[in-house]
Amino acid sequence: MYSSVLVILISLAIGTIAYPSTWDHVVHERRQVMPEGWNRHSRLHPERVLPMRIALKQSNIDDLDSHLMRISSPDSEDYGKHWSYEEIVDMFAPSPDTVQAVHDWLLSAGIIGDRVSKSRSLGWLHLNVSVGEAEALLRTEYHLYEHEVTRQGHVACEAYHVPRHIQSHIDFITPTIHFDTKVLPSRTNEKRSGAGFGHSGRPPWLPKVSPIAKPILNNLQDCHNNVTPDCLRALYGIPSLPPGMRTNVKYTPQSYLGSDLDVFFSNYSKSQVQRRPTLLSVDGGDVNDIPNLGQNTESNLDLQYAMALVNPLNVTLFQVGDMIETDYTSFNNFLDSIDASYCSSNDATDNVTSPTVDAIYPDPLPGGYTGPRNCGGHAASKVISTSYSYNEHDLSPAYETRQCNEYAKLGLAGTTFLYCSSDYGVAGSQGRCLDPTTKSYNDGSSGSSMFVPSFPSTCPYVLSVGATQIKPNASVTEPEIACSTKIASGGGFSNVFQMPSYQSQAVKSWFRNYPPPYGAERFNNSQLTRGYPDVSANGARYVVALLGGYNYHLYGTSASAPTFGSILALINEARMNIGKGPIGFINPTLYAHPYLLNDIVNGTNPGCGTAGFEASPGWDPVTGLGTPNYPRMLQFFLSH
Repeated sequence: MYSSVLVILISLAIGTIAYPSTWDHVVHERRQVMPEGWNRHSRLHPERVLPMRIALKQSNIDDLDSHLMRISSPDSEDYGKHWSYEEIVDMFAPSPDTVQAVHDWLLSAGIIGDRVSKSRSLGWLHLNVSVGEAEALLRTEYHLYEHEVTRQGHVACEAYHVPRHIQSHIDFITPTIHFDTKVLPSRTNEKRSGAGFGHSGRPPWLPKVSPIAKPILNNLQDCHNNVTPDCLRALYGIPSLPPGMRTNVKYTPQSYLGSDLDVFFSNYSKSQVQRRPTLLSVDGGDVNDIPNLGQNTESNLDLQYAMALVNPLNVTLFQVGDMIETDYTSFNNFLDSIDASYCSSNDATDNVTSPTVDAIYPDPLPGGYTGPRNCGGHAASKVISTSYSYNEHDLSPAYETRQCNEYAKLGLAGTTFLYCSSDYGVAGSQGRCLDPTTKSYNDGSSGSSMFVPSFPSTCPYVLSVGATQIKPNASVTEPEIACSTKIASGGGFSNVFQMPSYQSQAVKSWFRNYPPPYGAERFNNSQLTRGYPDVSANGARYVVALLGGYNYHLYGTSASAPTFGSILALINEARMNIGKGPIGFINPTLYAHPYLLNDIVNGTNPGCGTAGFEASPGWDPVTGLGTPNYPRMLQFFLSH
């Protein structure tokens, strides 16, 4: 496979030919509406340089789902037989015909072979092109866009074209129509809990924050008011000091404050005072020790609880991105760092001055990270929890599908990916709804606003985690309800991804037995698409130390995802202690054995001028299958 490609690359350096004007070009991707908050400004100068990335069509990708289901279903003879990275690369590498066709196309446009680098799996081509070259190649126009609140810049086009005979060989090309939601500059206001960035003055991916006026005791009788690690242990049957380890992902400028960890541990996990997570830096990511409510909130929450729940072993922290590229660091930068087959092998991009979809490293901006881009340098941990999300509507289906397939490949390797389902009920990750005619965002006050699904939760290959809470004045031993205090558990149905086979029976049962009072005017009710969340965990009134040890209440699926992930990490550790491998992609097992979870049957997830969906017996698009039951889950996974 590799020798044949080498011959292609050598032949490309011999010369160039004119780009045939007679080729039949077709639209490859077109953006229907402008993402919320962005305005188009000037055309880009034709000599500006763009780092272009071409996602080549992968071989055998239609078989990816069946391969993953076979090793992830506990009744299968191949259950738990995870693949090596080499096996994954070999199975899904693009065909030589695809590589040849796309290289011939680039050559015809005057882009010779030594300008093109490839990923280890050959799945990506990376090249630097001028704006003029890109516009001629893709039959499009590039403009600079600006976000009306953050003033963040972005390069994009409205649509782009490729020759008809090339279209079947390409998934997508960047930078083009994609507005990958970035980690935005923090503007948190702890006294407000509005419905989205630009309304509450806070980034939509941060958990809700409220100050606590009095000291909090570690008291199981008070869990309905103040959730502490012991409350979570009591809720889900977690032993006090089990061995374990897990991974958390943070995107700069989010960073924990060590002194806050120590204050929290001194109250709730004394043996961990002065303990810190193991830092794995991605593209210059580092810990910023300056107190800042907006920048410390997410990291402090996740690490204080993850470390306490899996004590005494370490938590690993992936800190992604330097302090200069904080507007652009994305999920793809993290995926690059753990899978070289997803990442271009090119270590540098010269003369890059235009912002694009993902952060560019080495960072060309003053003060930026100048080392080589992390490309497969970090091994993927076996449980990875991420507390950020996009709106599915803001990214193209091709872009989302490619990233979703990467989660599936990492599932083949034995990694469990968890994502929060968002905090705005049926109103997506930013508390926004859609006009049914224009498909543009509105505030949900319209009587006909459509629900907005959250990505990556709609990807069938991640475990989507919603939020629950203890009922007011209830005991910690009583059943929880769907979270409705300050946040609402994100949930709904995808407009992009088909319903996975493991979920079909549960979702169709919900439609049959508990049909919602809405039709296609509100959400995708075809019963053919992915429903989310899959599971849930407590997401209300977490006591967190911030700003030098002051106590705050935090709310959100940002808390639910790492809590559930900690439990899966404990189970992995117990399996490894008896010579078994990691649980890997867990969704098929949970849907086949829902008794492993505590079913949540009360509550709703309001949004878009509605009460949202209702929790009900079995799976529902509010709390999924329910909350973790550690003793049942441990017994099951130790026996398989």
